[in-house]
Order: sequence, then C-alpha cells, then structure tokens
Amino acid sequence: MILLVGHKNAKHAALAILVLITLSVNGSKVGTDMV
Repeated sequence: MILLVGHKNAKHAALAILVLITLSVNGSKVGTDMV
C-alpha cells in the first residue's frame, strides 16, 4: 500500500509515471514521423 506511506510520494510517483508515458508516446510519434 504505497498510498498509505505518503500521499506526497504517491503524487510524485504518479506525476513521474505520467511524464514517462507522455515522453514515450511523443517519442514514438516523432520516430514514426521521421521514418
């Protein structure tokens, strides 16, 4: 239960995951555009 450990840590983790997902999606789009 990571949420019980600390809401702040959970928020930071969620933001980090969202950023990684957006970067991966943008990276794949850029890669397909370049190809």
